[in-house]
Amino acid sequence: MSNNIYKSIRIITWVIGGLSLAVFYVWFEYLRPAPGQLVQQQTFAFNPLVWSKGAGDYSMANPRQTMYLDLLQNHLQNGMSRTETERLLGQPEHFTAQENYYLLSYDLNRSDYQYLVVRFDNTKNIIMYYRYESAYALTN
Repeated sequence: MSNNIYKSIRIITWVIGGLSLAVFYVWFEYLRPAPGQLVQQQTFAFNPLVWSKGAGDYSMANPRQTMYLDLLQNHLQNGMSRTETERLLGQPEHFTAQENYYLLSYDLNRSDYQYLVVRFDNTKNIIMYYRYESAYALTN
């Protein structure tokens, strides 16, 4: 009788192990969330002091990421002067004659830098702003 119990336990163990492998295979191949889905991004109101603290923060936890949408919806406007923009956002991490680049985050896993780009016309007024991804850091 103990031989039958031993065989039953072995069969049950093999069945559970096989089912576990099948579940893990299905999970990792088909049901696993994409990398960006695991972290839910909260949105906070734009705060110039918190924004300025994110200037050298090369991480996905940069507070600028959480204020980005509020900044675009409620604070930046086409037609604002470059001086007004820099008073609101501080000095950019990178700039050209026509654009200011503000670091939003750096993703170490993908080696992507994300920037807020503010583009100016010849009279130094905002004509557009957008998010920009780069494979390298922009420096002056």
